[in-house]
Amino acid sequence: MAVLAPSSCAVAKWKWLGFFINLATASLGDRKFPEFVRDLLHQHKVPAWKLCFEITEIDLFLLHDEVILFAKEMRDSGCKVAVSDFGGRGVSFEPLYNIRADFLKVDGSIILDILRDPADQAQVTAISRVAKTIGIKTIAEMVESDACVAKLSEISIDYAQGFGISMPAALDGLD
Repeated sequence: MAVLAPSSCAVAKWKWLGFFINLATASLGDRKFPEFVRDLLHQHKVPAWKLCFEITEIDLFLLHDEVILFAKEMRDSGCKVAVSDFGGRGVSFEPLYNIRADFLKVDGSIILDILRDPADQAQVTAISRVAKTIGIKTIAEMVESDACVAKLSEISIDYAQGFGISMPAALDGLD
């Protein structure tokens, strides 16, 4: 999935960041997978920075050692790493210190109610503040409206994805 980010000029203009790839749990434990990725990047001359591998928050907790090793290998290859679905089951930042993620994707279940529920807004604000403090960019999942984009900008979320940003598009239409 591509993630779009607001430009510094206006919220209405968006730019493409790259492809975020959701990983299956089995891929995290497959010691041959990082080499497979490196070989494909080299073979097809794809810049590694255009790929970001998403690891779910639950996999980060359950497969902590495997995730740390996988994330290091992907970062060493030039790829990015994101932790997705963050905050939907509570918030714990401790595992993030070891993985050194580039992005923290805030769970869409919190984002969907951010305009109606002060507790969700406070949680997203806290996640944003802590992520910035430890040097991780934030991405809001499931952004559905311009009003949500404005609220997320107000509380310093860095990036957004969802139907309120862009509808799905064919790959051949991207640069």
